[in-house]
Amino acid sequence: GFTRFGAAIVTLNSAVQYGAVMIGTVWPQSAFDTANDGRILVDKTSPIAGGHELELTKYDASTGEYWVPNSWNTTWGDKGWGYFTAADLAWLLSQQGDVTVPSFTSAPQPTPTPVPADADMTMALAARSWLTAKGL
Repeated sequence: GFTRFGAAIVTLNSAVQYGAVMIGTVWPQSAFDTANDGRILVDKTSPIAGGHELELTKYDASTGEYWVPNSWNTTWGDKGWGYFTAADLAWLLSQQGDVTVPSFTSAPQPTPTPVPADADMTMALAARSWLTAKGL
């Protein structure tokens, strides 16, 4: 059946069409290596090296590949890019993973500075008269 986790994957697939999303997962020791085509090796029996937050930038629906850039160097993966298979990413996220979809709002438009109104001479004269009467 379609679970709540399945709904999260559908949301992820939809969100990545509009821009990068962040994913947080456990990081198995095996994932430090990739296949020649850039597939990140997710061995479920590999020791967990720690956690990792990644920028997921592309989803290829025809192949089920989720692509991430590597900020370390271009010798990793396919010229610095790697991908998770749909099954591997689903497993990683099921291990208390998280998905963060950035929400951008447009910058507020500056309010024009109001043009100062002409001085009300009647009020100015009344103020001067009051100040003079008080000896100020």
